[in-house]
Amino acid sequence: MFARDFQFAIIFAAVAAVCFAEDRLPAPDYDQHPSDPAWLVHVAQLHGHLGPSVVAGARIGMIGRDAVGAKGYFDVEVTCVGPLARPPQACFLDGIQAATGATTGKRTLNWVQAEKLVVRVRNTLTGEAVELQPTPALLGLLASFKPDAKVGTGHGPSEQEHERLEEIARKIAAMPVSEVAIVTPGGEAAKDTRESHAIHTGNEDYKLGPDSMRHEGVPKGSVTRSVWHSKIYPGTVRDYYFYVPAQYDEKTPACVMVFQDGHAYVSETGEFRVPVVFDNLIHKGEMPVTIGIFIDPGHLGSDSPGNRWQASNRSFEYDNLSDQYARFLLEEILPEVGKKYKLTNDPERRAVCGISSGGICAFTVAWQRPDAFRKVLSHVGSFTNIRGGHVYPSLIRSSSVRPLRVFLQDGSNDLDNPYGNWWLANQEMAAALKFRGYDYKFVGGTGTHGGTHGGAILPDSLRWLWRSGEPTANAK
Repeated sequence: MFARDFQFAIIFAAVAAVCFAEDRLPAPDYDQHPSDPAWLVHVAQLHGHLGPSVVAGARIGMIGRDAVGAKGYFDVEVTCVGPLARPPQACFLDGIQAATGATTGKRTLNWVQAEKLVVRVRNTLTGEAVELQPTPALLGLLASFKPDAKVGTGHGPSEQEHERLEEIARKIAAMPVSEVAIVTPGGEAAKDTRESHAIHTGNEDYKLGPDSMRHEGVPKGSVTRSVWHSKIYPGTVRDYYFYVPAQYDEKTPACVMVFQDGHAYVSETGEFRVPVVFDNLIHKGEMPVTIGIFIDPGHLGSDSPGNRWQASNRSFEYDNLSDQYARFLLEEILPEVGKKYKLTNDPERRAVCGISSGGICAFTVAWQRPDAFRKVLSHVGSFTNIRGGHVYPSLIRSSSVRPLRVFLQDGSNDLDNPYGNWWLANQEMAAALKFRGYDYKFVGGTGTHGGTHGGAILPDSLRWLWRSGEPTANAK
């Protein structure tokens, strides 16, 4: 048996050596110039050659991605509406994919055949969206290439045509941003077109309700922004915000709820709109008087990053399973806010919330310090192997029960990548919490990796989280 296995291993190694000694990837039909930027080379390598339509798609994709503050790949959704059924126009979609990382396989790149070209780009984590339309200048360049019937062979462009295609493509690559696309915040035209053609990704199932809207007669709390330089995370800087409800009484300690990726939760035009929801629920007596603290991830440097999702210390702070972030809250942020406002020290009246890596961070804070935080709200939490978070279900099953109340939300179209499957991971978390008798709730849907579903159910999530009674745990 050993000899046969050894022989097989030798044969396999020999075959692998031959395969990997060769370049197994197809070579693009592309005459690279020394001045070509790296992104243009990437586009040509993905598409196979350099043409006007694919470069136009890449330019519009990059402009849209930057406009919504997305990193690409896993935080962006793109819908293209236009004459895209056949090449060369269909090549536009490859450019969009190269520039944004949105793909049909992840169900984040959708297209609808129509006469007019419109692109909608949405940041799935913040909900921010823009609509982009090509300028007349760009459309003119795209229409400037005319195949030469006398020269063409019928099997792709001739050498002369190939040179003209690359020339036009490089002109598009060099165009100023203002000459490439007309950018409109919101992007409702593309959204409406997609829905009328029944293109469905799962996020369209969820809409904000009345508790996420401003209403006359409801007292409005205040939001203050500040900047923090941490000692527990040396060299980092971050923005943070604190919300104080109109009903706050300095004689009575207020409940506390901390939000990771604070900018996404504190915005009144985003997917969560926490200050608006807090105002409405506190006014109706459906949650206690609560001061919200919204904290962005740390960034190594003297200034906060332009795109706060790309803060350099985010994964280290959020995906780490240690008590470091809990100490950051308890030793730095809460004492600082407590200088101005009277905050509770009761762990039953403290909650922590986050999305994606911020979701697992919220759970880690309460898991590590149940003496300080006992309420957890996780949106599409990253309970996967980014920094070992996939072990939580087994830890929950094998460890003593903490007095926690946990709300989990996720969607069946969430991420599936080398770190793990988010949908399965959240179900594993729910199953483990159920097995150990925790006070928990899992709400599953059909959404992708973003805040659309979590934002729509946020009022109900908060009602459940802040309901009367201490967390119950029937340990097994």
